[in-house]
Amino acid sequence: MVGASLAPIRAQTTEDILAPAGHIRFDVTSTFHLWERRFGLREENGALIEESEPVGFDLEQQPLISLDTLTSRLRSAASDPSLELVLGSARAEVAHERTEVKFGVALGLFDWLTIALAVPLVETRTEPTFDFRALDDANLGFSPSAAGVDAFRTSIATSISQLRARRDETCPTGPECGALIDLIARYEPFGRTLDSAYDSPVFVVAGTSASDALQARLAGFRAEAEPYAPGAIPDSVPVASKRLDEAELMYILTTHPSGPRVIAPFSRSRTPFQLGDVEVGAAFRLIEGAVRDSAPASIRLRYRLGGRVLVRLATGSTDHPDVPLDLGRGDGSLDVEAAAFADIRIARVGIQAEIRRGFPQATTRLRRVAPPDRVLAPGPARQVRWTPGAFWQLELVPRWHLTNELALGALYRTVGKEADDYEDLTGPPTGSYPAGVLEVETEESVSELGLGLAISTVARWREDQAPVPLELRAAVRKAVRGSGGATPDGLRFEANGQVFVRLWGSR
Repeated sequence: MVGASLAPIRAQTTEDILAPAGHIRFDVTSTFHLWERRFGLREENGALIEESEPVGFDLEQQPLISLDTLTSRLRSAASDPSLELVLGSARAEVAHERTEVKFGVALGLFDWLTIALAVPLVETRTEPTFDFRALDDANLGFSPSAAGVDAFRTSIATSISQLRARRDETCPTGPECGALIDLIARYEPFGRTLDSAYDSPVFVVAGTSASDALQARLAGFRAEAEPYAPGAIPDSVPVASKRLDEAELMYILTTHPSGPRVIAPFSRSRTPFQLGDVEVGAAFRLIEGAVRDSAPASIRLRYRLGGRVLVRLATGSTDHPDVPLDLGRGDGSLDVEAAAFADIRIARVGIQAEIRRGFPQATTRLRRVAPPDRVLAPGPARQVRWTPGAFWQLELVPRWHLTNELALGALYRTVGKEADDYEDLTGPPTGSYPAGVLEVETEESVSELGLGLAISTVARWREDQAPVPLELRAAVRKAVRGSGGATPDGLRFEANGQVFVRLWGSR
């Protein structure tokens, strides 16, 4: 997810990238990301719609239990291609929070080279509010009792055998041969299809038009078969006694053998602080300088240009495949990044720019495989080969120095990610989705705007004008544009503190 992997604030100076030679820098960066909406992608009336929508949108728009197979089987059994199944009405609100506290240490080996290590601790929270109601037009309930279904299945199989036996006795010369062949050709597919429909955890409710259609068709077959196999065909189709309620729905989702078997689908999910993805990197200076109008005059222009490389280790735990809407502390992929940065200040006005390019490495993940709109994806989870898409990031921070220590900045950041690639390590199980459906909506982008405030004594400390080298920064960002189907549309609050300790050398 683009929104979870954005780098923390780089603030209003580049002191957090390069440390003075012989100095060790300790820093703590905290980031709080909150979102209840996403930049969603959906098909509507044959057209793709891309806009900000609630995180819980798919929980309201898509059946929580897959009805495609059941619908197809019941349409065939009822001989009614227009038959529609309605589970009920769902209302859902989902809020996500991700809090990261990153502890960093960087050592300035030379004025032009700094090595760094950052260890993040991450806490995540998912807060769903869910309400399910069976409305008047709902026609599905909890599947009828196993005993009743087993007896019905046995009767269907027995009646088919008796009709076949009568056909074998009569055909090819008996006067009933043609009628028996025609009856069996229609009744046997009806029985087999209806039998397989009971594999679903839900079934049509008594008294609905769908139930009446099945009962009427069975009664028609019973009347036709009575001269040939009296009493063989059962009297009625077992159906659900009442519409599905929320307690039965939760049982199907979490426990029923034919359900998705997820863990706590609509309860609050909060993980305590755990280790995230550890970062190891190095930054180097290419050009640095200052321009004065005269030797005793104050500096009129400062500039710095450099680059850095970073490796992000796959040390954070990933989202749990059996917990819907879970947020991981990491993505399970080792990332390699390269970046270039520039920092320019003219009098009281400055601008910082950084551009980054990242290349995640392929890895193996345990995933439930289903299209992205299936929040409660059918299980079980299976091993797939995941190659995350490469990503890039551009950040611009124009700033106004109110004093030599205090700066106010505007923040702009845009991030883009290429589509992921998924591959089945073994052939997909019969009737399940291929791994390629996980690639849908994985090409992402997001742009953020914000404001930041920085207090820094480092520049004046370098010039022997401040006794303590430290930096304090705070910022708030808001996503203003995005794409990708699941890209967070939320607020991000960031704060950072740094202090430098001299180990050797001068300032």
